[in-house]
Amino acid sequence: SERLGRIVEEARSEVYLFSPIDFRFTLVNRGARENLGYTMDELRQMTPWDIKPTMPREPFMDFIQPLLTGERAALDFETV
Repeated sequence: SERLGRIVEEARSEVYLFSPIDFRFTLVNRGARENLGYTMDELRQMTPWDIKPTMPREPFMDFIQPLLTGERAALDFETV
């Protein structure tokens, strides 16, 4: 578990994990935090649509619905 956490933290790709209940971030790796300019404490108070305001909540919810229903275990999301 600790080793996996270090791998995620050091990954070149940005990694975002959020709660399926309130959609607040639970983990954002170092590369993503540095790119965004937020601390982990700040991100814990934010949701995906807070950091990507051009994607409103409803389209985002539609996109992640397969995760919430268990149809998919993971989704890739690319943005600029």
